[in-house]
This record gives sequence, structure tokens and C-alpha cells, in this order.
Amino acid sequence: SGGLDSVISSDTKGYYTYLPAVFVYKKIHALPDKNFQGRNKNEKGESYTKYSCGTAYFYQPFFLAAPSYAHIMQLDTSGFSNPYYYAIMICGVFWAFVGLFLLKTLLLKYFSPPVTWITLLSIMLGTNFFNYATLDIGMSHVYSFTLFAAIILATQHYYRLPAKSLAILIGALAAWIILT
Repeated sequence: SGGLDSVISSDTKGYYTYLPAVFVYKKIHALPDKNFQGRNKNEKGESYTKYSCGTAYFYQPFFLAAPSYAHIMQLDTSGFSNPYYYAIMICGVFWAFVGLFLLKTLLLKYFSPPVTWITLLSIMLGTNFFNYATLDIGMSHVYSFTLFAAIILATQHYYRLPAKSLAILIGALAAWIILT
């Protein structure tokens, strides 16, 4: 449709649906959209989404801020109104910048600032990154980018100075990558 409601559609709706199910409807099997193409039923007849929950963890802090705003402004708090759409948009932009910052931090360890900035600009403007950081903001791509930048940076730190905490962080990031 192209409106704000298109922010939470397609695959994004599959990633997102965990949040209203858990925090609004208080039941993981309470998928709000009966016509959602990613909706399945288990042997007990309970609904579930075919999508993994990894991206929902990125959305969660932004999603949890939306009901307060919606309540104050007397807007719909079902999880599918403008405050929630804006929350996902802000979330995507935030994590895109975090990913770029992490990559910049890593690149500056090996390359000069001009080479680093040219590389970042090339990624931002010469790949689909810009599309996923602006138009298809809820899709998992920007979040995966951020996780991979984080795990590469953590691994680089681990090789320089091995530590149990870094090994745990790398394992947690790897698990989140799989979920995303």
C-alpha cells in the first residue's frame, strides 16, 4: 500500500509479530493477523509464525517505548498503529548507524581514515544497504549487518587479547546471527 502500515508488512510482520503477541496479547500463540501469510498452526491448533525471533530482539526496546506514546496521545495500542510503525523506522536507522560505527571502528584499525570513509560510503550507497536502512527498514538485513560487524570486531579483539568474556560475547552474537 505504501503508507506507514507498509513498514510492518511481508517478512517484517513475521519478525515483528512476536512483540504484540507477547506484550499486547500476553500469549505467544496469539498472532494478531488472521490473514498473515507466515501464520502456521501446530498440532494443538495454536498459531505460530514461520519466522525466527532474532530481529524482534532488535525491535523490542523501540516497541516497548511505543505504547507509552500511543497511550499519552490516545492512539491505538494494539501494536499496529503509527507509534509502532515509527518505532520500527527509528529502530532500523539506529541499528544501521550502530553497524556502520562498528565497521568503521574495525576498519580504522587496519586502514587510513580516507580509505575507511570511502569503504563506508561505498557500502552505504553502492549496495542495498541504503534501501534496507530507509525503505525496507524492518527487514533483517541491516540487523544482520550490525551483528556481523559486531562479531568480526569482537573476534578481532579476542585474537589480540583472549578473554572468557569475549568468547561468551562471540558465542552470543553467533547465536543471535542464527536467530536473525
